[in-house]
Amino acid sequence: MRRRSRIIAAGALVSVAALAISLAVVLGGAEGTQFPDLAAQVRDTFTSALTAWETDGYGSPGTVENNVPPPLPTAAERAQQKEAGYADAERYFDPSLAAQLKDRVDRSATLQQDPNQRVLGAGIENLDIESVRFDDSGSSATIVATYTHWANSAQQTPGTGLWTVFTPSNDVRVTVTMERQSSGDWVVTDYLGEFINGTGP
Repeated sequence: MRRRSRIIAAGALVSVAALAISLAVVLGGAEGTQFPDLAAQVRDTFTSALTAWETDGYGSPGTVENNVPPPLPTAAERAQQKEAGYADAERYFDPSLAAQLKDRVDRSATLQQDPNQRVLGAGIENLDIESVRFDDSGSSATIVATYTHWANSAQQTPGTGLWTVFTPSNDVRVTVTMERQSSGDWVVTDYLGEFINGTGP
C-alpha cells in the first residue's frame, strides 16, 4: 500500500526523545565529493519534518488507568497545540503538504472536545536514514528512510462507561524530496511512504 501522505485525525505536538539514526550519504554524482556541508543540514531538517508529520495532530501523551482517562485538553491547550502544528507545517513543508498537516491539527482540535475520545500521543522510533542524494546543483535532495510509527488513543464504549485503548504500531519506508529555499532553509515538497514488514492497516 503506497501513499503520498499519511493523515490520521488526532491531535497536536509531541516531543520525541531519542531517535537512533544511521546515515549513509551519496552526494550528487560522485560519492563523498559534492555538497558535504549540506548533508547534515538536510538530515537534521528531514528528521524534524518527519517528527512533525508523524506526531503533530496526535494529542499529548497520556494513559487510561483503572478505566479513568486523562482529562480533555483545555481550550488553551488545544490552541497551543494548533499554534505549534501550524508553525511546523509552515516551516518544514510546501503549501500543499502544509495544508494537509494543518487540516489534521484542526480535526484533532475538534476530536479532542469529544468526551468519549482521547488522543494519547504518537512518536517515531528506530529511524534509519538509508540514503541522501542531491541533484547536480545541490538545491534538491532525496531522502530514503525507514522507521516505526506508533500512535495511542482511547474510546469509551457508549452505554458501558468502559474505555478501550488502541496502540497501533507500523513500520514505514519513506522517500522524501526536499528543496532548498532562497533563505537556505530546506522544505519537503514530496512525501511517498509505504508500510513494510507486514505492518499497516
